[in-house]
Amino acid sequence: MSHRATCLDNAACETVFSKLKAEIGADTRYRNQDELKQAVEEWLHFCNERRIQTKQGNQTPLQYEQYLVA
Repeated sequence: MSHRATCLDNAACETVFSKLKAEIGADTRYRNQDELKQAVEEWLHFCNERRIQTKQGNQTPLQYEQYLVA
């Protein structure tokens, strides 16, 4: 994280947390911390390995990263 009052440095983190909260639902629907942790892990797996990103040439972030390394 960055110094105070540098919002552009925090924009990527804020975007991820905003999407996470919107897509997995309110924390009150989980019975315990383990269920919430499992939901976050599944969401991260989905976002990184299955969700297509048009800005990355209709590839998943994992596919795009592998493309850049190759």
